[in-house]
Amino acid sequence: MRKYIAEFIGTLVLVTMGCGTAMLVGCDAELGGGYILTALAFGLSIVAMAYSIGNISGCHINPAVSLGVLISGGMDKKDFCGYVIAQILGGFAGAGILAAIFKSGGVTDMTGGFGANGLAGVSGSFGAGLLVEIILTFIFVMAILGVTDSKFKHGSFGGLIIGLTLTFVPLLTRRVRSDRQLLQQSAEMQTRRTHSGYSSSDRSSAQPSRQSFTKDCGARTSRLQD
Repeated sequence: MRKYIAEFIGTLVLVTMGCGTAMLVGCDAELGGGYILTALAFGLSIVAMAYSIGNISGCHINPAVSLGVLISGGMDKKDFCGYVIAQILGGFAGAGILAAIFKSGGVTDMTGGFGANGLAGVSGSFGAGLLVEIILTFIFVMAILGVTDSKFKHGSFGGLIIGLTLTFVPLLTRRVRSDRQLLQQSAEMQTRRTHSGYSSSDRSSAQPSRQSFTKDCGARTSRLQD
């Protein structure tokens, strides 16, 4: 049971910190800063959990990692099912925490979807998106299995290597903002313009008034001089 609780806590932390960072800073393809911060948040979360719960459950906190360990013979089917259930529940709990924080604090989700990936970066192609996920997941799981292999001694650097591997994965998977984020930001910009009470149409309508006022002042000055 301790292993399952550890996986629950680890996945909760990963979702809360990683997706929470993406929700706060956004993932702007033009600026790119949000991608780096989000990638670091995921990577550092893995590093923290690897050295916190790694000695209890192995710090899978990802069903794909648990599947890889199962296939390699590192765990039995019973533990695999328990790990996956704990990870799913931890993910939901992390999303619930983010929903509560952002809703009660009135904070805007800059991704429009709790930091979830979209298909906008691959022109909406489900096949291309699936291929990207498979390739990057394979690289991540392969790195974990290699680092944790008992035949090779990586010392205390295993968690750091795994965290750095996860750091570069979001840099590709979050290349372009989702369509929902773009629509949300467009709606927010329109709302700000409406509430400002001084839109571009207001400025254009006010321009003739300023011109007529200037002409009137000039005419009055001429009459005074005469």
